[in-house]
Amino acid sequence: MADGHEADVHLITNDLREPSHRRAPSRRATLIGLFFVAVLAWLTPYNDSVLRNTYLAGTNFPLAPFGIMLFLAVPVNFVLARLRPGALRPFTAAELMTIWAVMLIASGIPSSGLLRMLVPQIAGYRYGATHENLWEERLSPHLRSYMVILDEDPATEFYTGMPDGPPMPGIPGSLSISRWHHIPWYAWRDPLIGYSVLTFGVFLGFLCLVSILRRQWVERERYPYPLVQVPLEIAEASEAHRGLPPLFRNPLFLGTATLVLVLHTHAGLCRLYPHLGRFTFAIDLAPILTEPPWRYLEGSMKYLRIYPLAIGLTHGVNTEVLLSVWAIKVLIGIQQMWFGSRGEYGGEVAFGWDPAYQCYPQLAAYLALSGWILWTARDHLRTVFRCAFSRCPVDDSDEPMSYRTAAWGFVLSVAVLMGWFLYSGVRFPVALVVVLVFFAIATGCTWLVCQGGQMLVAARTVPSDTLVGLFGKTFRLSWGGSTVLQFDSVTPRELAVLPIFESPFGKDLREILMPNAANLTQAADAGVNRRRLLALGAVAIVLSIAVASPRKVALGYEYGAATLPDTWGFRTAATLPFDWPAQFMVRDFPTNTTNILYFLEGAAFVLGCLVLRSKFLWFRFHPGGLLIAASFAGDVFWFSMFLAWATKSVILYLGGARLLRNAKPFYYGLVIGHTISWVIWMVVGLVIQDETRTYPLMPT
Repeated sequence: MADGHEADVHLITNDLREPSHRRAPSRRATLIGLFFVAVLAWLTPYNDSVLRNTYLAGTNFPLAPFGIMLFLAVPVNFVLARLRPGALRPFTAAELMTIWAVMLIASGIPSSGLLRMLVPQIAGYRYGATHENLWEERLSPHLRSYMVILDEDPATEFYTGMPDGPPMPGIPGSLSISRWHHIPWYAWRDPLIGYSVLTFGVFLGFLCLVSILRRQWVERERYPYPLVQVPLEIAEASEAHRGLPPLFRNPLFLGTATLVLVLHTHAGLCRLYPHLGRFTFAIDLAPILTEPPWRYLEGSMKYLRIYPLAIGLTHGVNTEVLLSVWAIKVLIGIQQMWFGSRGEYGGEVAFGWDPAYQCYPQLAAYLALSGWILWTARDHLRTVFRCAFSRCPVDDSDEPMSYRTAAWGFVLSVAVLMGWFLYSGVRFPVALVVVLVFFAIATGCTWLVCQGGQMLVAARTVPSDTLVGLFGKTFRLSWGGSTVLQFDSVTPRELAVLPIFESPFGKDLREILMPNAANLTQAADAGVNRRRLLALGAVAIVLSIAVASPRKVALGYEYGAATLPDTWGFRTAATLPFDWPAQFMVRDFPTNTTNILYFLEGAAFVLGCLVLRSKFLWFRFHPGGLLIAASFAGDVFWFSMFLAWATKSVILYLGGARLLRNAKPFYYGLVIGHTISWVIWMVVGLVIQDETRTYPLMPT
C-alpha cells in the first residue's frame, strides 16, 4: 500500500547507494560486530533477569546496539580521524551500519525474542506440577521429552538452585562458568533439540519473508523505515565530517540532549538514594481518579509514562500514526469505564487475561492487515514465486536472498513447523491455521515497524485463539433443533501442545526478530552488499543462541530461578503454557457470538482504514492505531505518542515541513540524550549489583 499521507516531511533523507557500489562487510566490521553480539548475548540474561537492570534491548530500537554504534561513530571516529597517517583509519558509514545491524538482528534473542520464556518453560512443567493443579494428570499423556524436562531433580534444581561444587581445574572459582560441569546438561538435551527445530523454522520463515517483501515495501510503496534513519544519518555524517557530525555542534540538539541527561540523572539518583525524594518521567493520576467511572480505567491510563526516546524517534513517523494510537487508546479507556460501570469485564478470552473486546479486534486487525499486504503485493509476489518455480528474467541481485531461495526457504519453514506439530499429534488443519496466523501476526508487526515507525510491537492474543476463542472448544451448527455440523476446534492433545510453541514465540513479541531483520536489510543503504549483510546477520543469530542459551540455563542453577527478580520471565513463563491448558481442558467454552462480532469489528476497522486511506487524502486514521493501542506497546507508549503528536502538529501548523526539518536536532537530542543516560545507568546497575536500586529507562 503506497501511503499518500507523507506530506509532513520527506522521511527518507539518505541517498540510496547503487547496488554496484555496495561492498561486502569489511573484515574489521564483521569481527567487531560479532564480538559485540557475543558480549551482549552473554550479558543480557544476567543484566535483565538477575539485576533487573535497564534492558539492553527491550524494543525494536535496542539501545545497546545504538549506543555502541554511537560511541564508535562520534568519539572513536573523532580520535581516529586525528591520528597520524597510516594509523587506524576511522570507521566508514558502511562499517558502522554493519556493526549496528549485526547487533540489532541478534539483540532480542537472549531476552523476549526467544530465550526469556523458552528456557523457564522447559523446566517449569516438572517443577510446577502439583496434586492441586493436576498438570501431570491432564498434560502428561500429551507432552514429550523434546518439549519439557521430565526428570524431577534437574527441573527442581533449576528453580531452587544447585548446591555449590568444586570448580573445574584451571578456571578461577570466582567465575560462574567454573561450576558449569555440575549442571545436569543431559536433562536439557532433548528439549533443546526440539526447540531448535521450532527456532529454525520460525527464524528461517522470518528471514525469507523479509527478503520476499523488501522490494515491494521499499521501491513500490516507499516505506520510510524510520528506526533506521537515525543510525544511518549519524553514520554517514560521521564519515563525511571526520567523526563529529554537525548535529553535535547544534545548540538546539545540545540543549535538548543535556536537559534529558540532567533529568534522567536526577531520576536515577532519586532511585539510588531515596532520601533525595522521588522523580519519575510520568504523571500519576491514580490518586485523583478514584471515583466512578474513572476508577475503572486500567493503570496505563492513570499512570502517564513519558519516554524521551519514543518521542524523539517520531520525527520520521507520520502524525496520523501518532494520532491513531493515542485516540484509540482513549476510546479503549471509554470502553473500560462503560464495562466497569455495568459491572462487566468485557468478554472472556480463551488463553489470556485481557478482555475480549481488546483481544479479538486486535487479532482480526492483524489478519486483515496481513491480507491487505498480500493483496497489494500480489503482482510482486507473483513475480517472486514465478522465479522460484521457473526461469525468471527479474534481477534480484540486490535482494537479501534470491527470490528462488526466499520462496523455497519459506516453504521449508512452514514444512518444518507443520512437521513438528504433526509429529506432536496436532491435526493438520489446526497446525496450518496456527502456523499461518503466526506468520500473519509477525508480518503485521514488521509492517508497524517499517511503515509506522513503532519501536515496540506486541499482540495480546496467540494464534490458537483464532480457533478456540471464536468457535469454542467444540463448534456446533444447529438447524431446526438438530445439529447440522459439529467438530472439535481443539483436542486435549492440541491444548497441551500448542502453548509449547505459542508461549515463547508468540506471547511476548516486544523483540521479535522479523522487524529487526527488515531494518537490517535497510542498513545496507550505507553501502553494504545486502545479501552478504543478511548472511552475516544469520551468523550473528546462531552465535547469539549458542552463547545465550547455556548462560540462561546456568543462571537458573546458579541463583535459583524462583528467587530471581524477573518474575515474568522465570515464574509467569513457567506456568503459562501449562496452567491455562490444564484448566481449559475441563471447562465448557462454547462458540461465542460476541467474540465473533468483536473479531469482525476489528477486521472491518482495519480494512476500512486501509481502503479509505488509499482513496481519500483527507482520511486521517491509520490502521496501526488499533494494533498498537490494544497491546502492551499502547499501555506504555500511548501518552508519549500523544505528546509527540501534539508537538509535531504545532510545528507543522506554525512552519510546515521546513520547520519540522529544522526541528530535527530537537528530536535527535531526545534520542541521544536518552541513549547516553541509558549507558550511564546501565553501567551503574552493573556496578551496584542491587536490583532494588537499578534505574530502568525502558519498559520492563
